[in-house]
Amino acid sequence: MLDTLIHSFRIHWPLFLSDMRERLGRPDIRVRTSSMHCTGWGTVLKGSVLVLPTRGALSQDLLRNNCRGIISAALSNARRDCSLTSMVRYLPLRYARIAVFARNYRRRRLLNFGLGADLVATVQVKRITRIQAPDIYGSQIETRGRYRIAWNSSWLAKNRDD
Repeated sequence: MLDTLIHSFRIHWPLFLSDMRERLGRPDIRVRTSSMHCTGWGTVLKGSVLVLPTRGALSQDLLRNNCRGIISAALSNARRDCSLTSMVRYLPLRYARIAVFARNYRRRRLLNFGLGADLVATVQVKRITRIQAPDIYGSQIETRGRYRIAWNSSWLAKNRDD
């Protein structure tokens, strides 16, 4: 009896979550790559995510409103990949840079993607001053609170034409 309830819960929980995400208008965030390492008493996170909107096309407003979700999804995926005894898993986040894509690719292609039209933006959180990383070449920089979004100009041009 209990086994049947657990099995039913495992089947219906993802369906319930996708239905709630659609009702709230939140996108589906799929982490493709994520890795983190330790610098002093903090972690540095890098990764790439795929953002699939539940309604309509991917827009700038949708990405602006979900920066926190993008960072937390990549961080939880990277922490899940670390061993339980690794110190990196438990240290606070000091720097994160996540590439946001509109279309899915193989992981090995996402690592060295370049400035294609499917790269939407990079979302960056910087709580450490030592790290100096350049933004996307020719990008439009936007700051929302502690998040820094560098919009890819080729993605912006592609969406203006549509």
